[in-house]
Amino acid sequence: MKGEVMSTYKHNDWDRLYGLICVGQGQLSVCNCSGGTLDVVSEDGRNVMTLLDRLHGIHYPRTLYYCVSQEIMYVSSDSPWRPISVFKFSQKKTK
Repeated sequence: MKGEVMSTYKHNDWDRLYGLICVGQGQLSVCNCSGGTLDVVSEDGRNVMTLLDRLHGIHYPRTLYYCVSQEIMYVSSDSPWRPISVFKFSQKKTK
């Protein structure tokens, strides 16, 4: 098997990245464990937006799963006393 690096993603606020999933529309979602955020990265890696953080109950995010059909994201934590958090999202645009 052969391969080559197509691109790399880097952000100054990232530290101890764990979970990484495709969430559609050419975007990735990343668990920034030490930063305490769940970030969304554009397909080209240039735009990084924090989707969830400590204000949403996210602490040391470790793994995530996104159910496309139900638009629900499950986020686990590296902290033993934190539960799995469940978030309902909508791709629908509001006016």
